[in-house]
Amino acid sequence: KMSGMLAERYEVAGSDVHRIVMGIGVNVNMEGREAAWIDRAATSMRIETGKMYDVEVVLRRVLEVLPDGLMRWESGGFPAIREGWMDRCCLVGERVTVGEGEGRREGVLEGFGEEGQLLLKCDSGEIRAVWAGDVAGI
Repeated sequence: KMSGMLAERYEVAGSDVHRIVMGIGVNVNMEGREAAWIDRAATSMRIETGKMYDVEVVLRRVLEVLPDGLMRWESGGFPAIREGWMDRCCLVGERVTVGEGEGRREGVLEGFGEEGQLLLKCDSGEIRAVWAGDVAGI
């Protein structure tokens, strides 16, 4: 994994309002020995290309493209960004594990639903919606 997202849900005190705070991270100049310390598959732009990157330049590029995607999502929901999401998801059609701890499930990543939920095809043939958890190829 070279990058990732983290979503945290919280409730606004004294109301029925819920918020989601999203964070993204990109492994830019991590070296192979650092990646080996991580308890799951990890890589970086440096490991994949053999080049060092200016972190400020990478950040500026992320900040340049982020607003366009957010505006498309705000105006059309997940369906407005699904095609690009699918084009970039290297695990579609592959066998994966998804979830956390004892709640991990295994199956084939079929795609994503109307609201962005991962669609996992279990060995029984059942398609299950998965809303949160780590995804890893098998």
